[in-house]
Amino acid sequence: MSDLLNKFKTSPTPRPQITIYEYKSIKKQTQLIFCSKLKDKVKTLALYAFGAAAVIFTAYNMYAYNKSFDNCVQILKQIEVSSVILEQEINSLRQQFGEVDYE
Repeated sequence: MSDLLNKFKTSPTPRPQITIYEYKSIKKQTQLIFCSKLKDKVKTLALYAFGAAAVIFTAYNMYAYNKSFDNCVQILKQIEVSSVILEQEINSLRQQFGEVDYE
């Protein structure tokens, strides 16, 4: 009896034939699964691209901010030098006006 059962389990059984409608349904399901997986991959890729763009944008803004701060420091130094020169000119003009010759 066990030989008969083993023979039955190991014997190849023919596959049942499917109709064209079933085939089209299976094909459509596999296409839908493929499309949904593709959409998920595209969404993931878009998310990574957006994240990378955000990091690049932030890094560039930090660089530009630091550069503008350095420019402000340079301009401040120029203002200090200019104010010293202006003060010297004002003092020299005061001395000139103070020494009026009435002849």
